[in-house]
Amino acid sequence: IYEALPVMALLAPSDQWQKLTDDGLALLRSMQFGPRKLPAEWVSLARMPAPAEGFDAEFAYNSVRIPLYLARAGIADKALLSRLQ
Repeated sequence: IYEALPVMALLAPSDQWQKLTDDGLALLRSMQFGPRKLPAEWVSLARMPAPAEGFDAEFAYNSVRIPLYLARAGIADKALLSRLQ
């Protein structure tokens, strides 16, 4: 939850919180599956990000949750947000 990371940085100061945010955004950007290039609900990180076996490769609840978390965290990555809409 991207909006929690700045709060955690205030409670337990560390440069690692920004790294976690940056790594999370990079991972989200890399998850581009199917014709619309959206992340799946369940993703395997065994090698390269891929829809997890045994789960439908769909973008359902995340279609609301991920953009909401990004907006509430003040992350205005227009390219990422436009892909997720």
